[in-house]
Amino acid sequence: MCSATGKGIEKHQAEAVTDIVLQVIKHLNEKQAGRLDLNRNIKILKKKGGPEIVALEGLILDENPAREDMPDEFENPAVLITNYDLKIKSGYLNPQHNLKMDSVQTALLFEDRKKQICGGIARKIIDSGANVLFSEGDIDPYIETLLRDSNILAFKKLKMKDLEKLAEATGTTLMSQQDEIHPCDLGKADSIRLEKKNGENFVFIAVKDKAVATILIWEPVKYGLDKVEEAVDDALNNAAFLLKNREIVNGGGAIEFELAHMVRLFAATQTGKRQLAVQAYAEALEKIPTILARNMGMNAIDAMAQMKNSYARGIEARIDLSRRVTDKGPKVYDSATVKKLAIIAATETSRNVLRIDEIVPKK
Repeated sequence: MCSATGKGIEKHQAEAVTDIVLQVIKHLNEKQAGRLDLNRNIKILKKKGGPEIVALEGLILDENPAREDMPDEFENPAVLITNYDLKIKSGYLNPQHNLKMDSVQTALLFEDRKKQICGGIARKIIDSGANVLFSEGDIDPYIETLLRDSNILAFKKLKMKDLEKLAEATGTTLMSQQDEIHPCDLGKADSIRLEKKNGENFVFIAVKDKAVATILIWEPVKYGLDKVEEAVDDALNNAAFLLKNREIVNGGGAIEFELAHMVRLFAATQTGKRQLAVQAYAEALEKIPTILARNMGMNAIDAMAQMKNSYARGIEARIDLSRRVTDKGPKVYDSATVKKLAIIAATETSRNVLRIDEIVPKK
């Protein structure tokens, strides 16, 4: 909730993001033991419209069916995926190029032969028992008609990265043109539903037994859309970290202020330039609550004085949304793992910069 709110979205949006993110992370953790790969297992799709945010245990594709009059919903469908064009080119019908389309009869012969071959391709798909076809290539209109007549839903000209995700989620084999289709090549899904939302078609492919999920975001303004996406991404990472390590620390700049105080105490035990370096590290940590106070429109100097006064009295104060330093109201927490990684990354970056500064003067 804190990580989502920190991206500048409204409270009700942050609450919706929190509920959906927890639902998604819980699902992934149940279906995949060990490390969570958010990039591989979660797809985030953003569209103008709404506002609305939904999640699905499976995949959501923003694709149109090959024909509008195809069926739009299946329960426990068999899925077929192909990575080639389902159409016949004239060069295939007449490879020697020794026939000319100089008469109606020749044209009809070509058309009949084309229909025969397309009918064979369609029959191959129909006999496989597939209910839904996803194709990377184009589909001949005659094949589309035959598939429609056999109550098959088809999609064409899909992106290969979407097909690869779909194949992994449904357990489907990506079929090449020369391959024979066997029952084991077909994949399974709990349901596939075609739905029109905000004037655009979406395919909802539910696969509850696999570690895959999709979050679909609608926002009327592009700026708001980007903000919600950032909030979702931040919330997902925080939720994943908390799932693996449930340690939390006080937020609102409280933990950085406390660490800075501890580092200053350590600096007192050092001498010479080393002491100055440790003090500088403490000042860098204290920049976090200082920046938070400035972002809230507070006087940064007064805020830091109030923080020091509170800690001197044993009160763990923080920079609050109420634009004051307080220890009251709803608590604000951060993931300890995220804080550790941030400190490590900042420290290593500073050390690398200092190394470069040392190398340049020596040259």
